[in-house]
Amino acid sequence: KKTDDEIIAQLYLAGVCRTPTTEELKTAKAHIAASGEPNRRQALEDIGWAVLNSKCTNEGQEPPGAAFRPLKCTGWTP
Repeated sequence: KKTDDEIIAQLYLAGVCRTPTTEELKTAKAHIAASGEPNRRQALEDIGWAVLNSKCTNEGQEPPGAAFRPLKCTGWTP
């Protein structure tokens, strides 16, 4: 069984090609905790859909000399 952190990281990598920020991880884990263990799967699905539906932009986020632009996503509220 994978940890919540591992699953959340995979959802972000699949959805927006980056790992979650500290704040995003905290918010996701709070949603899972509030949902309770019997509803863990549904909570993780909620997070996956929220990530996929988040508005992402790479505007102003390119580090000097970078070959790619990391995505910056708006936060989500479960």
